[in-house]
Amino acid sequence: MVRYSISTLVTSAFCSVFLAAVLVAMPVVTEGLFSPWTYAALTALLLISLYMLLVCLRWRIRVENGELLITPVFGGKKTVRIIDITEVVSKGNVVIAYLGGKRLFTLDISSINADLLIKDLKNRGRMRG
Repeated sequence: MVRYSISTLVTSAFCSVFLAAVLVAMPVVTEGLFSPWTYAALTALLLISLYMLLVCLRWRIRVENGELLITPVFGGKKTVRIIDITEVVSKGNVVIAYLGGKRLFTLDISSINADLLIKDLKNRGRMRG
């Protein structure tokens, strides 16, 4: 199973807790010293870190019997046969898989077990680059 790295999960969890604590404590400690834009910016950062936390917890790719079971962050699971994948391209630190010309998934090579999936795709002749 391919998942985001533990360090990404821990970092996004820490950022979420820290930003939530700051947003709760700022009005009490500073007594109106900061503008509403400061609160809006911190709230935006909190939402981004919560989204990344959700991505780390939910997103995964599992290989079973020649099929990829892809669980995206939003939406239902997708099952794709590996032989149906038309192209897999390596670009820098990411691997992008295409199904019929449409992007199927983008995989960061630092993800847990990404090397095993990449090796499997190379062995099946689906990867170039």
